[in-house]
Amino acid sequence: MKARTYITALLLILPALVTGQEAWTLEDCISFAVENSPTVNNYKARSEIYAQDCKETIASLFPSISASTSAQFSFGRGIDDNTNTYTNVNSFSNSYGVSGSMTLFDGLASVYRVKMAKAANLMGTEEWRKSKDDAAFNTMQQFFLVQGYQGMVDLCREQLEENTRILEQTERMAEAGLKAYPDVAEMKAQVAAAQYELTRNINLHRLSLIKLKEQMNFPLDGELEIVPFDVDRQVAHAGVTPMQVYNFASNHNPVAVSTRLDEDYSLYNYKAVKGSLFPNLYVQGGFNTGYSRYIGSSAERFWNQLENKRGHYVGVGLSIPIFSGLSRSSNTRRAYLNLQIARNTTELRMRELYGAIEQAVADVNGQADEYNQLLLQAEAEEVSYRLSLRKYDEGLISAIELQTSSNRLLESRARANTSVLLYMLQARLLEYYMGVPLYAR
Repeated sequence: MKARTYITALLLILPALVTGQEAWTLEDCISFAVENSPTVNNYKARSEIYAQDCKETIASLFPSISASTSAQFSFGRGIDDNTNTYTNVNSFSNSYGVSGSMTLFDGLASVYRVKMAKAANLMGTEEWRKSKDDAAFNTMQQFFLVQGYQGMVDLCREQLEENTRILEQTERMAEAGLKAYPDVAEMKAQVAAAQYELTRNINLHRLSLIKLKEQMNFPLDGELEIVPFDVDRQVAHAGVTPMQVYNFASNHNPVAVSTRLDEDYSLYNYKAVKGSLFPNLYVQGGFNTGYSRYIGSSAERFWNQLENKRGHYVGVGLSIPIFSGLSRSSNTRRAYLNLQIARNTTELRMRELYGAIEQAVADVNGQADEYNQLLLQAEAEEVSYRLSLRKYDEGLISAIELQTSSNRLLESRARANTSVLLYMLQARLLEYYMGVPLYAR
């Protein structure tokens, strides 16, 4: 007996030892999807680009400095650097210079461009966070779909086993003259129908698992096996109003934050364009020196020439825009209209966010009521089926009536299984709007 138990246990664990697979929990699937999603990685790259653009814009406020040098050989007629007269002697000369400039005032356009870059940087971060949340929720949704089909497979397998048992019992009773052979034929048909439902749900489960692998960007040649999510929470109403959730989500949800940052970006752009209408005041300065000599003759030492020929300059410039083909006024009008579009978009997105929250609260409350009613129905159908089975054994009802009761039981249990998964999905979504992350960050 001990040897048989040992062999049975070995056969159960042998497939896992051969394949080396580990079952994936919901959190495992979500983490893998977030880390390996091409869409999420694209938003991450865009966020890093926005961060680099922000640094570049801030650096543009500092003075710009450049250095230059040149070397020149002159052959034939040329100008003497010392006497500034023409000469026919070959010569060599080189020069060195450093110059710099800085904007003192440009209508605060540079300041608003920095604010634009900071808003774009934060907006990129929020869009990246939103892409991770979307990947997590879509993976969760597909995971629950796989689990739902797995539950249907288990229920169909139980029904097939039950119908097979009743068929065998009916055949024995027919041989004893207690049942008619049409009852046997009817039960065979029911067994075949149960086998079909099992096969169909196995295929649907397989297809849903393929979709889950696609959502996770799972390796093409990898095998995925999931651990069913344990529904260990009480199925109850949300306990909050949509407005309570919205008051929090409107300040923390990435959709709301990103929308407001986009409006800020348009506002800063409008102010920057208006700033370009003002005069531009700037200061500039520089230093230059050089060295020269006639080829084949002596000359003043290199360092002495650099010291003697050095020059400096400092200047202040003022650029006043007068007319540029209406481009400035057109840009200002265009920026103002883009600001109006951004404000309208913010109002629309916030209204959509409230609608999504309101729907999530209604879904949680509705699914809670539906699941509790389905539990009562499944319990009643279970009692009804057991009574129908007893009546069938006593010859009081036909196989068709028994199968009708069995189908009602299967349907109620399947709907309860689906309902609790939908409740879990909507509850997690509502918690997300309330600030609970969809995955372990």
